[in-house]
Amino acid sequence: MTHVMITDRDDIARQSLAEALRTRDYRVTSTARPGEAMSRLLDEQLDVLILGMEPDDMGGLRLLRMLQTTGAVPVVAAVRGNNEPLMARCLLSGADDVVAKPFSPELVHARLTALLRRLDGAAGTEVIRVGGLSVDPRSHTATLEGSELELRPMEFRLLAYLAEHANRVVSKDELRSELWDHTYPVTSKTVDVHLCWLRRRLGESASRPRYLRSVRGVGVKLCAPAA
Repeated sequence: MTHVMITDRDDIARQSLAEALRTRDYRVTSTARPGEAMSRLLDEQLDVLILGMEPDDMGGLRLLRMLQTTGAVPVVAAVRGNNEPLMARCLLSGADDVVAKPFSPELVHARLTALLRRLDGAAGTEVIRVGGLSVDPRSHTATLEGSELELRPMEFRLLAYLAEHANRVVSKDELRSELWDHTYPVTSKTVDVHLCWLRRRLGESASRPRYLRSVRGVGVKLCAPAA
């Protein structure tokens, strides 16, 4: 079930869209505060964030830039009316798509379906197996020793890319180039943070690696644990 979070200060619009999406079999959580949405992103497994934007909403634009840099979750910006300048700013700040308010549930559903299909298709279709690790780009799922891993979107993209290039050392520059948008600079530290999160999901650490092995000064390699 696709998990969507809606963040919008307009209570009526937010609640109306939430109910409409639930009738289409989405799991929906919502909040009026972008700050709360950011903190919940760290704790919940989300597929898409719908972020309500207003012309004076500099906090929303900052959140968009932060999410675009980290790649934590795909974002659909919701803009009232036909405000093309704000729509353009949202897209340039990192939104993956834009919808207009008042919401059309049918259009939002279609946009979400197309966005997730595009993201899933970018990773390929074959199930990749590395030791006891299986990565399925089509269903956007991964399992370790038969247990499904709870991965954020960027964690999954990172794991899928490393699995696709298993047993090869991949540099951080390559990961930045292949997995992050180039609109805003992504530092080596950003890649390190996501690798740290991914290691935790795999139940390992840099000092005690199993699947993810760092090669100092070169990059990281995904490989099956030694027998």
